[in-house]
Amino acid sequence: MLHGLAGSSHVLGVIPALALPGLSASLDYLGGFGVGTVAAMCGFATVIGLISVRAQHRGPVMMRWLLSAWSAVALIVGIVWLVM
Repeated sequence: MLHGLAGSSHVLGVIPALALPGLSASLDYLGGFGVGTVAAMCGFATVIGLISVRAQHRGPVMMRWLLSAWSAVALIVGIVWLVM
């Protein structure tokens, strides 16, 4: 889901770097962008993992509900992207 939400972030990461005045500023920006992206992915995966573990401890009904909820969210995001 996270990679699907990334969309055009690779373009948004490079274009501002091209507009910066020097090579070192551009490399600093790209480094910060990369570190921030990895940190965001790790944080998102951690939160989803914690939610999944809690649902699993509550039983199969809760896990089924959680999977249904994430599936619905994925469908809604996909429909919104198609409409836009």
